[in-house]
Amino acid sequence: MSNIGKHVTWKRFLLLLTTALTLLARGYRTPDDQLLEMVRRDAPAAWEQARAAQESLLSRGNYEVQHRTRHWHKDLADRPPYSVTNNIQVLDVDHRRYLKTDSTNTISVIENLIVVNPYYNFGLVRTSTEAPWTVEETHRSDDNLSQGPYGRFVSSNNHAGLGNVSGVSFGFNDIMLQDQKDLVIKTASRVSYNGLNAVKCELLLPVPVTHVDTATRDAKEVYRPTNCYAILDPEMNWAVLEFSMALDSSNTISAKYSNERTETGVIFRSKSREESYVDGVLTEWVTKDNSIRNLSLTRAEFTLSAYGFPEPDGYSPPRPWWVYTSIVGVVIVVVGIVVMKLGRGLQRH
Repeated sequence: MSNIGKHVTWKRFLLLLTTALTLLARGYRTPDDQLLEMVRRDAPAAWEQARAAQESLLSRGNYEVQHRTRHWHKDLADRPPYSVTNNIQVLDVDHRRYLKTDSTNTISVIENLIVVNPYYNFGLVRTSTEAPWTVEETHRSDDNLSQGPYGRFVSSNNHAGLGNVSGVSFGFNDIMLQDQKDLVIKTASRVSYNGLNAVKCELLLPVPVTHVDTATRDAKEVYRPTNCYAILDPEMNWAVLEFSMALDSSNTISAKYSNERTETGVIFRSKSREESYVDGVLTEWVTKDNSIRNLSLTRAEFTLSAYGFPEPDGYSPPRPWWVYTSIVGVVIVVVGIVVMKLGRGLQRH
C-alpha cells in the first residue's frame, strides 16, 4: 500500500474514533432506548386521553353496550361453562347518571336486570324472556351510586362495558396501568402483532400480596414488585393488546384484547380473552363481541314503575316534561284571555 493510502486509512480511523468518542460523551441512545423514552412519555398521556374520551361519551349518555361473554372454570367438573349476554344502557339527565344492565345466562335460562338511578337501585329476576319480572332487591342510593350491592356493582363496572385501554381485568379484579404510580417500564421493542405495528414492554408492577406474620398470625397486605410484559398499540392510544404476569409457578394471569373506535373516535374493547391460573384452577373469560349503539332513553325507563312495581317509600318519580309544558301553556292562555278582556274594557271607556 502506498504512503497516500496509509495516510487516508489512518485519517479515516481517527475520524471514526473521534465520532465514537463524541457519541459516548453525549450518551448514545439505541433505537430501543429512544422507543423506551417515547413510551414512558407518550403512553400515560394517551391512556388518560382515552379515559377522558370514554367519560365524555358516558356524560352524554343515551347509549347501549352489548357484549356476549363466555366464562368457565376448566378444572372444576361441577362448574360447567356458561355464556352470558350483557346489555348496559347509560342515560345522563341533569348531570345525574342512570345505568341499567341486564344479563342472560344461556345455561340456566335466568335473566337478571339491575337498574341504578340517583335515588335508588333495584334488581329484577325472571326465569325466561316470557315470564314476568319479580323484585329481588331494592336499595337507596346516593349520587355516586356507592350504596347497596347493585350500586357498587354498576359503579365499579369498567366504564360501563367500554373497557379501559390500559386495563387488564380478571373477573372482578382490575389492573389499571395508568393508575399504578410505581409502575416501571423497563424495556421497549417494536414487534409485529396480528398485523399491527405494536410495542412490547417489560414492566415492573407492584402487586398486592397478603403477608401473614408466623408469630402473631396477623395478616397485612404488602406490595411486591413483579415482572410482567404488555404489548401495546401506539395507533390506539397505546391500548393493551396482550398482558402476562406470573406471581409464582401456580399463580399466573394472561390476557389478549382487540380494540375498536366508535364513529366519534372513542376506543373500546371489541373482544377479549382473559385467563387466570390460581392454585391449580384455570379460569377463563371470553368476550366474543362488543358493540355500541345510540338509544333514545328516558328517565322513566330507570324506575320500578316502568316495570309495573310501586316506587319505594319516600320517592316520587319526576313528572314528565309535557306536564310542565302543559301547565305553562294553560297559564299563557289564561293570561292572554285576561289581557284581551282588559283591553276591551279600556276601549269601551
